[in-house]
Amino acid sequence: RRGSRRLRPGALAPRAASAPESFALPARDAGWAAFLQELAGRIQGRRVRLASVNPAALARLRERALGAAASVRVAGEQGWPMEILSRGTGADRILAAWAAWRRCRRALVVADLGTAWTLDLVDGGGRFCGGAIGPGLGIQAEALARACPHLPAADGEDPAAIPSDSRAAVAAGTRVALADALGAGRARMAASLGLPGLRAFLTGGDAQRLRPLLGQDWDHVPDLVLEGLAGWEPAGG
Repeated sequence: RRGSRRLRPGALAPRAASAPESFALPARDAGWAAFLQELAGRIQGRRVRLASVNPAALARLRERALGAAASVRVAGEQGWPMEILSRGTGADRILAAWAAWRRCRRALVVADLGTAWTLDLVDGGGRFCGGAIGPGLGIQAEALARACPHLPAADGEDPAAIPSDSRAAVAAGTRVALADALGAGRARMAASLGLPGLRAFLTGGDAQRLRPLLGQDWDHVPDLVLEGLAGWEPAGG
């Protein structure tokens, strides 16, 4: 799986991708040659399935590394596993939504918390309807630190209902605010379908940080995108 900043390879299995690793993409051109050489060695002669939301990185992978694989299938280019009602939607969102749908076969939302956060809706017929995108916790922290360098970083504890110091206030303005936004978004989507509630799934790198603030009825599946990629059957084999 190619996200916007990291590469997460895993061995494909029928239900999920096993033992996923995570590699930060090089920040500068000078680091790409060594990175691509190592990647080419890892995938030499293997079948590769890929999902990417970073066109520039995907172009580099195609040019310098993916040629070493026995075959390459890119999600979207060889079809999707579900009907898509939205436009311009990233492969990660669709694959996570489809993996969640396979688990419950009912209307649902998926929150994927990474560089950006997304909250997407699948209707009762298994169709991807679209959703919301916003800045992830890391981007929020970076932006706040640049704009207000006098503020402290959020502490690691869950803030009280009424934060009494600046660290807890920053935590409330990021973690708690995001958790509340996800809950409100879920409720609005349920109302749009005329349902009393929606099954809810939580995935992504920051999911564990938000999980205590969301309630017990959100199912945490750490690698939902990779699970969807593993179960996807590309058109043409």
